[in-house]
This record gives sequence, structure tokens and C-alpha cells, in this order.
Amino acid sequence: MCERFLIKNAEVVLPNEILSEASIYVEAGKIKEISPAHKFDEQPCVLDAQGMYLMPGLVDMHTDAIEKEIAPRPSADFPAEMALQELDQKMLACGITTVFHSTYLGYHDVKRGMGNTRSREEFFRMVVDFAKHRAQANTKLHLRFEITGVETVDVLKRLIDERVIDLLSFMDHTPGQGQYSRERFIKDEIEKGLTEACALKEFESRRQVPKVSQAELKQIAARAGSRYLHRVPR
Repeated sequence: MCERFLIKNAEVVLPNEILSEASIYVEAGKIKEISPAHKFDEQPCVLDAQGMYLMPGLVDMHTDAIEKEIAPRPSADFPAEMALQELDQKMLACGITTVFHSTYLGYHDVKRGMGNTRSREEFFRMVVDFAKHRAQANTKLHLRFEITGVETVDVLKRLIDERVIDLLSFMDHTPGQGQYSRERFIKDEIEKGLTEACALKEFESRRQVPKVSQAELKQIAARAGSRYLHRVPR
């Protein structure tokens, strides 16, 4: 790849306008100037966009695609490395140049549905290794921590301290609150084959699962903030 190059004859999409037949001058991987056509002298490397649109890459902050790429259906479990490679190409083809792979920790219901035998921590580290050495898209890790995953708190803290993750959020799939209403849960469980009595029993069981306290969640959030405040992007 040339250190300096010119993209010409492009429909350049800017925040407030579209420049027709415009040129973009790039040096050392950074855009130095955007101008109407013919302002620049021809550079050693010239790319003719032939009238195609040129716009900033899209940033996907929350995609669950990686889990589905690994296990598109029950019993179909593809190697995670292969899935990441394929998904990387799909993201770029869609114009997504920065992607935060959203994946879970402590969410046992999802884990029971995945065939992959790799531990969650091993999986996270594999994504980071892929991001550093093989990804073409700017690949990040968005870890969604299920607050009923009490036994995984130490793993989460270790990942935070080692700066394995790029974005942290908390989630609560306990039925009977928010979007997970009692009625919806019972209906879904019956559709899976349970009787109404068994579905009600499962509902009450889920309601009794211990959760990480609000005080500890605040401490975890503060811990993440302190570790990432001055982080240099990888």
C-alpha cells in the first residue's frame, strides 16, 4: 500500500453535504485533505472511484453476530477462529469498519444453548488476539455482564484489570421485569414444550436466582473506568 495516495472521482459524503467528483488525499493512513476535483497533482498512487460513494466507515457498537456465526443453529458449532474471519469480511462488505463484538459473561441460559466448549474467558482472549493480528476491521470486544452471574465476578474483574475488553455493560434477563414480562416468559416456555405448571415453576425459580448487588456493580463500573480512562487504543 502506498504511503501517499489520491482517491479521485468520488461522491464524497460529508456531515452536511455530498461533494461530487471530489478527491481525497491520504498520507500515512490519515486523510489530509478533501477537495473538489483537479486540485491535487497526480500522486504515485491514484485510485479512481469512478463515481462511487465514499463515506466514513460505520461503527457497530453492539452486534450479537459472532455468537450466531459460531452456532447458526442448534448442533452446528463452527470453529470460533473461522467464524471471526468470515464475520470480519462480512462486516467490511457492509461498510462496517469498527465493530464491537457483543458477547456475554454469566448468562447461563445462552451458554446452555451454545455447543462451543471453549470457556468464555478463553473466547474473549481469542477475539482480542484476532483483533491484534488478523482482523481487517477495527475489532473490539463489548462484554455484556449478566448480573446473575455471581460466580463470574472474579473473571470479569480480571478481564478489566488486564484490559481485555473495550466496552462493558450490565444486563438482567430475570423474567418478570422490563421487556421480560411474566406473560412473555410463560408463553415462550410453553412454546418450548413445557406445561403451564412447569413454566410457572421455572419462572419462580429464575426469580430467586441471586444477583450481584448494586453496590458491587458500582464498584465494578468504577474499576473499569479507572483502568480505561487513559487507555491507548489498540
